[in-house]
Amino acid sequence: MKKVKRILNKEDSDNPYKVKKEREKRLLSNLNNPVIRNLLSFEIPIDLVLDNATIHSSELSMAVFKILNINPIFLPIRSPDLNPIEDLWGMIKDRIYKTYYTSLDELITIFEKAFEEFVVRESLYENWIKDMV
Repeated sequence: MKKVKRILNKEDSDNPYKVKKEREKRLLSNLNNPVIRNLLSFEIPIDLVLDNATIHSSELSMAVFKILNINPIFLPIRSPDLNPIEDLWGMIKDRIYKTYYTSLDELITIFEKAFEEFVVRESLYENWIKDMV
C-alpha cells in the first residue's frame, strides 16, 4: 500500500512521469548554463517548419526553441501537402514497398539508400518554396 501511495504522489523514483520531468528539468538546466548560453548567443536564428504535433508545441519544446534561437513556424492542422518532408517519406515508402528484402538489415540499407538519393534533390525544397510564394 505504501508503494501505491508513493506512486500516486509521484514520489517513487521509478515513476515514468517523475523520470520524464526530471529529464526535462536537467535539459533546461544544461541549456541555461551560462557557458552554453554564451555559445548559443552566436548562433543565427533558424526558422523551423513543424506540424501541430503536441510535442512540438509543448512548454519544454517552446523553451528549448527560445534558448536555441529557433523560430517555430506551425503549419495549419491537417495539411500534409504543405510539409515537404511528407513528399520525401512518400517516395521512400514507395521504394521500400516495391523492393524485396529478407532481413531488417536489408530494409535499413534500402531506406538509407533511398533517403540519400531523394534528400539531395533540391527540387523538393525549391518546389515547396515556389508553391508557398
